[in-house]
Amino acid sequence: AAGISDARALVELTAERAAVGGLDATCRTPVGARAELLDGRLRADAFVGLPDGSEWVRDSVEGDPEDPVALGRSLAERLLAAGAREVLERAGSME
Repeated sequence: AAGISDARALVELTAERAAVGGLDATCRTPVGARAELLDGRLRADAFVGLPDGSEWVRDSVEGDPEDPVALGRSLAERLLAAGAREVLERAGSME
């Protein structure tokens, strides 16, 4: 597996999954996350919103690519502090 693994993609995916996991999101949760490794820095962006687009919370963080889990968790914590939990609760009641 090491021969076909892409280290860059794994770092990005790990940050994305940590952010989504930190939000307790499921495949039905209106959440998007994207991480990108650029010039030795890892940038992660995430979006939480209502399905109809009427309300949303968005944030991004940059950090050390050596710890993508910490970066993703930090992003989730920032989103939750900005009101993402309430948005996700309302989104769940709209199903």
